[in-house]
Amino acid sequence: MTIGIRKGLLEDLPFVRSLAIRSVSYGIPSGRDVSPEEVGSRLFKALEELEVALTLHDDFLLLIAEDSEENRPVGYLMLFTNEEEGSTGEKQAEIHDLAVDKGYWGKYVFQKLVARAEEEARARGIPYIVGHVSVSNERVVLPGIRRMGYRIERYQLMKRLL
Repeated sequence: MTIGIRKGLLEDLPFVRSLAIRSVSYGIPSGRDVSPEEVGSRLFKALEELEVALTLHDDFLLLIAEDSEENRPVGYLMLFTNEEEGSTGEKQAEIHDLAVDKGYWGKYVFQKLVARAEEEARARGIPYIVGHVSVSNERVVLPGIRRMGYRIERYQLMKRLL
């Protein structure tokens, strides 16, 4: 199996939408009272904007992981390259969304997508790259991200009131 990373095309959008919907439950923070179906419906509406972002926004990049031997996409990463850190005002890239087909978990697809996103940000002179991960997504939070040199920069606190 050979995994390659390339820039996404309009033809990739059905795959991205499908995988995003199938992966939605991994992004729901624990302690929230919302079903994967509700989040999926909301996500589907947001994904309708992908075509506009891909064709009109220079600061948006879609990366596709592809199994070259099977000639099929197996993962994606959405990167915004014109973000600003809220406290310091420093320029940063943000990994907005990332998903890998479950059949390719453990095959370093995640790492290859993130490494390519880092290359793209670095080539644009962006000093930082950030991403938001639900603490309940244990596959990503500690083992994968920390081995790649990432550290936790902020904590978001949540308390249920109603």
